[in-house]
Amino acid sequence: MLKKIGILGFGIVGKSYLKFFLKLHANLEIGIWDKRQLEDFELKLIKDLNVKIFNPNQRKIQDFLNQYDYIAISPGFSFENFQIYKKKIICELDLFSKSFTGKSIAITGTLGKTTITNLLNLALKKIFKISVCYGGNIGLPMLNIILQQQQIDYSILELSSFQLELNKNFAPDIAIWTNFYSNHIDRHKNIKSYFWAKSKIFKFQNKNQYLIVSASFLKEKLFLQQLNSIKSQIYFVEDVPEKELKEQFIKLKKKYSNIVFIDKHRFNLNFSILPDITFEQNWLFVLTVLKILKLDFNVLRRYLETCFNNYFQEHRLEYFATINGIDFYNDSKATVVQATLNAMRKLEKKNKPIILILGGISKGVDRSFLLKELNNFKRLKKIFCLSKKNKEFVGVKTYPSFKELFGDIMQIAKPGDQVLFSPSGASFDFFENYKHRGEIFKKFVLNSYKKG
Repeated sequence: MLKKIGILGFGIVGKSYLKFFLKLHANLEIGIWDKRQLEDFELKLIKDLNVKIFNPNQRKIQDFLNQYDYIAISPGFSFENFQIYKKKIICELDLFSKSFTGKSIAITGTLGKTTITNLLNLALKKIFKISVCYGGNIGLPMLNIILQQQQIDYSILELSSFQLELNKNFAPDIAIWTNFYSNHIDRHKNIKSYFWAKSKIFKFQNKNQYLIVSASFLKEKLFLQQLNSIKSQIYFVEDVPEKELKEQFIKLKKKYSNIVFIDKHRFNLNFSILPDITFEQNWLFVLTVLKILKLDFNVLRRYLETCFNNYFQEHRLEYFATINGIDFYNDSKATVVQATLNAMRKLEKKNKPIILILGGISKGVDRSFLLKELNNFKRLKKIFCLSKKNKEFVGVKTYPSFKELFGDIMQIAKPGDQVLFSPSGASFDFFENYKHRGEIFKKFVLNSYKKG
């Protein structure tokens, strides 16, 4: 039984920890430490609940960590700094694992996890009328889901590597790992550590559970090294057709009985009816889940043909305006190079000139190769960069704000052009998060053209 517990960080996750402990556990002494200055409403909440608060300007974090039996750590804190407290540290995923009694679907990946989470939530809830709740990295904090679990059949969790790295127990009934590219090296120090953090999504699964991964993992050495230890049923999804991947699967199938290869031909569905709101590979992951759950694709087909056309994914290649014949797309969710390249591929199919806006923070990833990749796009008209400094995109003019940037864009943009804001970097140079960045971009475009 927990007696003294400290909550490290009092953001969204920290508040969910507090609510969870107070609701489900009695006789606890709870303390909170956060490096930032808490807001007045947060201080009032803590005072009203008779919880102890540590002033970071007066008490060292080590004093806080030493005082408590267990430390509930928020994902924003790097575990590397607290190795000597390893036995004390608990994470929200392990608490969720012990307390949630329903079925769970978990999604991770460098790209696509938010889109797939939203599409699954919509499909299960709206189309198949299944009681679901989604959370984790988006939506509700996962511990808040526990407090309403009596009304839930499935939880759908989007999970970052920060949330997964401390996982010691959580094993989703269906795990989805969309893809793997270099990212968050500033936190994980190297790509191998980033991979091991992500792989916690399937590490504790059993033979009655499922792992859905991109077929590209068939040539990922770090993944193939683990095949012997994976107990769950593995579905390799052919998100990008490659003959070599199919050949590699056939070789592995002779050795492993728990693997399946999935491509678009395995579904009794005309893919042309899928709304053009995301990439086909994201739909393949969603459809694979529906197939595993043995849901009726006729129900899905009827819904797609009648009700689905108004759905879109905000901040992920979001078309939001055509002004003076120029189409504008907000792809602020593109925080890695691969997301920007995917967006470019999709827009180039429209056969219109593209004006691209890059920017953001690299998160320790080398982005210098992006310009070489962009040279392969025949419809690329011009590249701009919104950034405080630009050492990676050599030869690309850099702007400190949208105001200066759009002054030049509006000089060259013509009817029939597409303006794509797809930064390929994190948003924390100028903005609170990618949503804030996308909203500011959209507002500036609409306001600029109203005035001009």
